Amino acid sequence: MKKTKLLSISLVLLFPLNVFAQDEIIEKTNDIIEITNDIIDVTNDIIDVTNNIIDVTNDVIALPELDELETESFTHAEESPEDKYLKMNNIHDNDEVYITVDKIARFPGGEEQMRRYIDRQIQFPEELIDTEIQGQVCLNFIVRKTGEITDIQIVRSVHPLLDEEAVRVVKSMPKWIPANYMGPFVSSSYELFIFFKNKKINK
Repeated sequence: MKKTKLLSISLVLLFPLNVFAQDEIIEKTNDIIEITNDIIDVTNDIIDVTNNIIDVTNDVIALPELDELETESFTHAEESPEDKYLKMNNIHDNDEVYITVDKIARFPGGEEQMRRYIDRQIQFPEELIDTEIQGQVCLNFIVRKTGEITDIQIVRSVHPLLDEEAVRVVKSMPKWIPANYMGPFVSSSYELFIFFKNKKINK
């Protein structure tokens, strides 16, 4: 009989403790679930922001490979995301031409793509093939904040026909990415050398 009474008392004493422990575990579990949900919400916000950044980046700076484009696409293409971006960021009301800038104007795709474009477009004048005339024509022009090239001038001439061909090639170029100065796009001066090789001399 004594053993039975002791067992009954032990069960009575343990029952409230177990209930209390269960309540505490449930409360802590709910806290963990709540914190986890907060982390999930923050993670989803980060994913949304990242996706937005990726979309804007793809629209703004994704440029097609020059090899995949025909020359006509540069002159007759519809307004591209780059063109829209240029218009949105033309903050300066004036069109002052800057000589010193933070980032110089550049051909779409960079220097290498520009040289490839020039090599593809340039035509050595037939009238000069049987001569020994060749050399570098130096041009200066303005890349407007809209990306357009204007005010082309010959700084160093080799021959009038070579000068004329150099100007023609520069005029045929697509819109450039304009220079930056303290953030916004600005118009800037640019100097370019175009080398003409005479096949007769360079056989």
